[in-house]
Amino acid sequence: MSDTRHARLTRSPHIAGQFRRIVAAPGEEIRVDSGWRSLASLIHLSDLHICDAQSPSRVEYFDRYADPDSVHAEELGYVGVYRPQEMLTTQVLAAAVDAANHIQCAPSGAPIDAVVITGDTVDNAQWNEMRWYHTLLDGGSIVPSSGDTAHWEGVGGPADPDERYWHPEGGVDDLPRSRYGFPTIDGFFELAQRTVTSPGLRQQWFAIHGNHDALLQGVTPPDAEVQALSTGDRRITKAADGVDVVKLLLDFSPIGPASFPLVPASPSVAVTSDAERGFMRAGDYAASHLSCGHGHGFTAENVSNKNAFWTRELGDEVLLVALDTVNRHGGWHGCVDRAQFDWLRKVLESAGDRYVIIMSHHPLETLVNGYTLDEAPPALGDEVAALLLAFPQVVLWLAGHTHRHQISFHGTDEQHGFWHVRTSSLIDWPQQSRVVELLEDQDDLVIATYVFDHAGTAQPDLEHLEDGKALAGLSRWLAANHWQRQEGEHALDLLEGRPEDRNMLLRVAKR
Repeated sequence: MSDTRHARLTRSPHIAGQFRRIVAAPGEEIRVDSGWRSLASLIHLSDLHICDAQSPSRVEYFDRYADPDSVHAEELGYVGVYRPQEMLTTQVLAAAVDAANHIQCAPSGAPIDAVVITGDTVDNAQWNEMRWYHTLLDGGSIVPSSGDTAHWEGVGGPADPDERYWHPEGGVDDLPRSRYGFPTIDGFFELAQRTVTSPGLRQQWFAIHGNHDALLQGVTPPDAEVQALSTGDRRITKAADGVDVVKLLLDFSPIGPASFPLVPASPSVAVTSDAERGFMRAGDYAASHLSCGHGHGFTAENVSNKNAFWTRELGDEVLLVALDTVNRHGGWHGCVDRAQFDWLRKVLESAGDRYVIIMSHHPLETLVNGYTLDEAPPALGDEVAALLLAFPQVVLWLAGHTHRHQISFHGTDEQHGFWHVRTSSLIDWPQQSRVVELLEDQDDLVIATYVFDHAGTAQPDLEHLEDGKALAGLSRWLAANHWQRQEGEHALDLLEGRPEDRNMLLRVAKR
């Protein structure tokens, strides 16, 4: 496990057709002065995407239209509905919990105050995914399987002839192995479905609502027809003949209205039905966090009002403000509904001289989804930014959603404004999280931040994958070789960010 100040994990150089290895690189050190006063410290996780990879309501069969050899690749860009490592998300989360628990203090040496998780905690808004997530964060064991837990019924299994998916156990001359060097692993599905045990986070933890926590595949509000598909006994294997695939995928869009690409005539195979794959409804996300007695930021008011925004004080000098940026009407990009925007203004007006940390799933640049069925249009990025800049107490905004490390400043000059810090996901490369600390020196507020890797094996041995950390390491290795993301605007190099997006000391004027 590396906090990247001392050493980094990176990818070996690209050679066409060969699998890139995970290798060590020099660290990116930051230095915090012992005389600086610590105000608050957080561990930031985002985009866990705990995934039921056997769910019939997944649409992996559309991903091939973004493969490098697809005639639609340029038009569609990155589709992102299939990843070869998606059946290992629970092992990765357990390894991330282990890594977070080993962080004893912030850069200054002060204790960690809390862990914050900025949304997309699950992948498909399903109840079984939510229960796995809660168990792993609170501590306990889960079996990461659904349907017939004795046999793999998802894509890439022994009974699946589709060459576009990675078949880890062989049996099909698939393109990931023959063209891109993906490995063959005997007994992989039995290993992936073994019990996963987590000690649970030692720190208090808070959750923020993401689009995958509310919407089918993070895009569309689930209806009765899709609910029946998800819990039922048929899995669609490809698009129906004659269907305009490009139109279906463009309708499965970042800005609402968005429609699920379900065509009843699509070919399918039999699978085992499972009622646990049912979808959560409005208010259920908050309720699930209250059921253990801790709340994790939410209150009974969130449940009764079916909203997911909240505030929490960290000591006397810092206020956490969690926004719910999910557009419940559809589309994977976000907004702030008008009632929440008015609430946010009142919260900032009453913040006094406390520093304010905004937290949301969507970062500012993706608050572009103005689609609504309500009378009042939602607030989008420019309006939200203008409100925050009117309050000098706002110094930091933590977010996820884009699955990449990125840091930018929003303000009137180099000192007066707030820092916008995005953290990568736990499903895509580089599968990292972040430590953030607020400090004061004689002149400024200083935000110290560095990224860290989960505790998965750095370069796993494919002959010895019996333990969860080895499987978590395998997930990172697979993610590092995703064939659709080797170059272009969705390249893996962009996800890990530039050095100035990772380990930094950021300054802003004191309040």
